[in-house]
Amino acid sequence: MKTSPWTACRHAVAALLLATACSDRRSETPVHPAGPATGQANLEDEPIAPFQRELLDLAFRAASALPADPHVKDRCRAQEAVIAAALRLGQPLRAERYVAAVQNWRRGTGYADLAHYCAERGATGSAERFLVLAGRIASESEAEGSAQEWRRDRIRAKVARTYAFLGKTAQAREWAAGVVESEVHWLASAQARQLAEADFAAELQRQDRVFAAAPFEHVHAALETCVELYRRFHDDPDRRAQLELRVRTAYAKLPTQLRLEMLFRLVEIALERQDRVKALELVRFAQDLMSTTRWLPEDHVALRARLARLRYRAGDHAGARTEADAARTVYEARRQVMVDIHRAGALRPLAETYQALGDRAAALDVYRRAVAEGIQNPNSRPRAEDLAATCSSMAVAGVEPDAALLKQLVHLCDGLGHPW
Repeated sequence: MKTSPWTACRHAVAALLLATACSDRRSETPVHPAGPATGQANLEDEPIAPFQRELLDLAFRAASALPADPHVKDRCRAQEAVIAAALRLGQPLRAERYVAAVQNWRRGTGYADLAHYCAERGATGSAERFLVLAGRIASESEAEGSAQEWRRDRIRAKVARTYAFLGKTAQAREWAAGVVESEVHWLASAQARQLAEADFAAELQRQDRVFAAAPFEHVHAALETCVELYRRFHDDPDRRAQLELRVRTAYAKLPTQLRLEMLFRLVEIALERQDRVKALELVRFAQDLMSTTRWLPEDHVALRARLARLRYRAGDHAGARTEADAARTVYEARRQVMVDIHRAGALRPLAETYQALGDRAAALDVYRRAVAEGIQNPNSRPRAEDLAATCSSMAVAGVEPDAALLKQLVHLCDGLGHPW
C-alpha cells in the first residue's frame, strides 16, 4: 500500500517539527556524522536535568494511557514520538525501556532507530543487538502477510540504513531489497554515504532524470539523497552549489511542506559548518517559498515559528523576534477557525522558538496556553496525545515547568480515562 503525497507530507512536517528543539540545543553537533566511530562505546544515558527525565516519563505515561483496544495505532504512534524525544536528549537506555512497551510494528522501528543512534556513537555491539531485534519484528510482520507492507518495509529500510552506516554493504543490500516506494527515502543517507566520488556527476544526472519523470516517492528519495550529499560534499564549493540548486528547484512533484523541510535541512547543515551567511540566505528563500502557499492556520503558525528559530540561529536576532511575535499574532487571530485538536500542535513550536530566543517567560506562557488548548476536547484520546507531545517538547527544549504547571500536567495525566 502506497502512502499518498499528502499523508507523507503531513508525516514529514510532524517529524520536522519534532526535530526542531533538539537541533537548536545541539547546533554544533552534526545530526549525521560522516561515518561510524570505532570501538565499542558503552551505551549510557547522557546527563540531563531531573525535570527533563520527569517530563519524558510523564509523556510516555500519557501516551501509554491510550487503551490498546481500539486505539493501538494512536497509542503506538504517540509512544514512538516520545521515544524520538528521548533519543534527541541522549537517553538510549530510557528509550529502550519505552520501546519494549510498544505493542505493534513500531516497536521494530524503535529498535531500528536505537540501532542507528548506537552506530553513530560507536556502540556497535548495542547497534547490532538492536538490529537483530528490529529485523526479527520485520520478519514476523512479513510472515504474517500483512497487507500494510509499508510498515514492514519502514523497519527494513531503517535496518538497511544502519547496516550501510556500519559498512556492512551486503546486509544493507539484503534488507533494502524490494522496499516499497513510500519507504525508499529512508535509504538516502546510506546511498549518499556509499557513493564513490568518481560517480558524483553520474549520480546528478540520474537524479535529474528522477526529477523530470519519476513518481512522488522517488523524487522525495532523490532530494533526500541530494541533502545528504550536500552534507558530505559541503567543503567542495562547486558540488555544494550543484546540490543546493537541485534542492531549491527540483520540486515539481513535492508538496510545499516537504520542499520547506529540505530547505530547513540545508540551513541546519550550513549552521553546523558555521556558515551563517548561507544559512540566512536559505532562510529567506524558504520564507519566500512559504509565502506562495495558502496554509491551514495551525501549519502557518508552526512553520513560521520554525523559520523564526532558524533565523535567530543564523544571526538575525531582531528579525527572529519579529517573526515569532507575528506567528503568535496569527495564532490569536485565527484560533477560532482551527479545529481544537490542532491548536496545541501549533503552539508547541512557537514555545520552543521563544525558548531558543532566550525568552523563557514567553515560552512558559505559550506552553501553558498549549496545555489549556489540549484539554478542550472532551475525549481523552486527543488529550493524551497532546499531553505527551507537550511534555516531550518541554523536555527537549529544556523548559522547566514551574510547580503549578507541573502539578497540572501530572493531574491531567492521572485524569485520562473514559470517554476515549
